[in-house]
Amino acid sequence: VEQGVAYIYKNEKGMFRQADQVSGNNGTLSVTNAATYLPAAASADEDWNMGAAVAVSSGSAVAVAAPNHPETQGGIGIYEPNADKTNWTLTSALGATDMGYDFGRAIAFDKAVSGTKQLFFYGGPSAGGGGGATGNCGEVRLAIGTDGAGTADNYSTAAVELTYDPPGGGNASHVVDQFLGYSVAAHDGVVVAGAPGSRVLGTAGGATSGPSGAAFVWANTKDAGGTTATLQAGYYTNVAILTGTVWDSAGGGGLHANTPGFGADVDIYGDTIVVGAPSGEGGAAGTVSKAGRVFVFTSTDVRNSDKWDHAAVLTASDGSSADFFGSSVRMPNRNTIVIGAPGDEVPGGATSAGSIYVFTGNGSNWDQVQRITYTGAATSSKYGFNRAIAATQKEIFVGSSDEPTGPSTETNNPEKIIRYRI
Repeated sequence: VEQGVAYIYKNEKGMFRQADQVSGNNGTLSVTNAATYLPAAASADEDWNMGAAVAVSSGSAVAVAAPNHPETQGGIGIYEPNADKTNWTLTSALGATDMGYDFGRAIAFDKAVSGTKQLFFYGGPSAGGGGGATGNCGEVRLAIGTDGAGTADNYSTAAVELTYDPPGGGNASHVVDQFLGYSVAAHDGVVVAGAPGSRVLGTAGGATSGPSGAAFVWANTKDAGGTTATLQAGYYTNVAILTGTVWDSAGGGGLHANTPGFGADVDIYGDTIVVGAPSGEGGAAGTVSKAGRVFVFTSTDVRNSDKWDHAAVLTASDGSSADFFGSSVRMPNRNTIVIGAPGDEVPGGATSAGSIYVFTGNGSNWDQVQRITYTGAATSSKYGFNRAIAATQKEIFVGSSDEPTGPSTETNNPEKIIRYRI
């Protein structure tokens, strides 16, 4: 049984200490749909996988997803702190049975919004999609809330779907097994979501018979800062679909449709979007199977243009087969990209222990400046696995998959979050 919990840590004079843990409807407020979309705090008899995705707003509200309940399709709890941030209480429960299994698999606040009004985006990669389409098309939706209110239902339960109607693409670009919403990020009124199952590139040049992946981009074209957005349809416009169609000189140049996993993770900061393709070719020469790569896109007009340019492709200088570089990508600022490679072998011979790569630069010029490994990593720790990296202006936090190497009853790798200073 995997009900799951989320642990909340507070920075006290440079040291992070556990301040609280949440595991469902943990407060006294009468929150609409809490009993439907979230487990009871004391219950442990159903699989919810609570904590599969977490996000923190600028006002210290904590969003925790429980995406796996087979009956209600899962939900998301929004928890707000008391004045001294020693206790977090459930104030809103979001859910939608029409979004399918995996509701809330990826969640994100707009990280440029610093006021009490918050823009919260969440993906449901198993949703049927619009136009009568069914079967893992995926969706991304927006909910708006007010941090600090301390009252029930202060985040909208009537969220609006971000429609998929890019220039020249239309709904035809949204198809079965696309898994749109597998990853989500937002910054200053621009939203990007990964669809690693997309076949938008088809089988160009015979390079691939499988999905090539894509990332959808929406922009708030009516309000530059995004702080006055409402749930009215059309506030966010789907301005572009990004794909891994261009490879740099290390890969021989030209068009490469074979970018499996493109969209597994995404992030955005200002005019730069990064997209991971962990199952693609990588390594120093750009030809190593499943070594992984990361694509960088830039735009000169992020809200009003459909023009996002391929700026760079990043690979690990020592990439090996099945490193899956690009499983996690984060931009803590406009000049830094942090990338996870959970299959990397670390010094000492621990296979799939995982490592982190740091690149600095801007535009089309990026340099690998550091490879970070954890000396305590064990075989199959997989540090930096899918979306398991968080980064601020000053720190990087890296999680492991805690995958047992023995029988299913064993836990060989204790759960850890490793903190690094930038």
